[in-house]
Amino acid sequence: MGLSIYKIEEYDHTHERQQFRELCNILSDRLGKTNDHNLLFANINFNGIPLDALLVKKDAIIVLEFKNYGGKVIATENGDWQLSDGTIIKGGLGKNPFVQVRNNKFATIDNFNTWFPHTNCNLYHTSGVVVFNQDSEIDDSRISAKAKTWFHITDMKHIGDLLEDITSAIYYTNDD
Repeated sequence: MGLSIYKIEEYDHTHERQQFRELCNILSDRLGKTNDHNLLFANINFNGIPLDALLVKKDAIIVLEFKNYGGKVIATENGDWQLSDGTIIKGGLGKNPFVQVRNNKFATIDNFNTWFPHTNCNLYHTSGVVVFNQDSEIDDSRISAKAKTWFHITDMKHIGDLLEDITSAIYYTNDD
């Protein structure tokens, strides 16, 4: 089984292509030889909401958002995200990356509820990750403890460990 990768369409930005290629290599090494069926979707769109990547493991669904930044990052739920030099980190269709990933999460839940109804899964446990392409030091003290149960921030250096660690009350079998 291992890992199946589906690129729905090509990315518009260089960093997205680079991050996805690196993510594929990382996940192929870590998940490619398992007996589980893991799915990675690139540049998928749910009802007009674009997702950079979506990983479906037997025990988690994870929305990934790639960002072309690095350094000291100050993250908030509702305010602007900033680098230590004052640079604002945009959130695509959302106000900031947290809002963007939250919107992506709910678009994923809506679609999975329609496409793959499964009574044993609580799709509201879908996780979200902002992934910076450069080494980052994250100040997430302005993100609530409740949000941190599903929302994560990392960089490419640490993405493999984080994705292996994320698990939730979502359980799919290979048959599903």
